[in-house]
Amino acid sequence: MSADESNWRPDYSVTPRRVVCAANRHKTKGIIICGARHWDKLMRGQVKAMGEKPIGWDQGFVDQFGDWMNREEAWKVAADQHQIVREVSSPGTLYSENLY
Repeated sequence: MSADESNWRPDYSVTPRRVVCAANRHKTKGIIICGARHWDKLMRGQVKAMGEKPIGWDQGFVDQFGDWMNREEAWKVAADQHQIVREVSSPGTLYSENLY
């Protein structure tokens, strides 16, 4: 990776931030795993392959650039981008079921 690539940051004024998928982030190690839904078979498989356990993880989402968002931040992004297709929870906290 070149120095230019390592310093690259998304420009959300050019490409608006969007919620892409569910993600879990390890609370102490910062590892992020992704899947269609929280703790789906993809996420469980990733955790197992790493030799980790499915405890000690925060649930959230990632955007199109792979940046982590907690459920509240993701709600704001999804609402701003008109991604919320159904209300299954109280407004302000995003769940994957809100998106599809």
